[in-house]
Amino acid sequence: MSWQERDWARWTDEERGRFVDGHGAPARTQPGLRSQRNELMLLAMLVSVVASLACWQFHLFSFPVSAPHAAAVPTAPFVYGTGLAHNGASDMTCTAMVSDARGSPSCTVWTILVPGQQAVQALQLPAGSTCPAVIADQHTGHWACTNAVTT
Repeated sequence: MSWQERDWARWTDEERGRFVDGHGAPARTQPGLRSQRNELMLLAMLVSVVASLACWQFHLFSFPVSAPHAAAVPTAPFVYGTGLAHNGASDMTCTAMVSDARGSPSCTVWTILVPGQQAVQALQLPAGSTCPAVIADQHTGHWACTNAVTT
């Protein structure tokens, strides 16, 4: 198909003048209207930014940033373990221990106390009991043997 057979080549000068300006681009609005439209758009953007900043500054709206707070989980007033220990600003107690080859216990789990909780020393194992690992049973307040080494 040669270029003379194409639709754009068949336009008369009058038709081409209606749809295309002198540079080959589609005809636009008159220069005065274009300027007014740009000024109006700039003004609308400026008003929108100012209104957004005012709302943000004066807290006229708020977006939920996170999920609603969950209900407080009830905590036991006592945490059984080795007793109270301090680590800087935190109170804590050891709630699981493992014995090494010489039988010397080493703490494997430290439980940080929340405000209102008290560390209470768990009751010892019965005499003659040997366990590779013990955990403080928070229901009975006794140390309990466990085969699993807690880390």
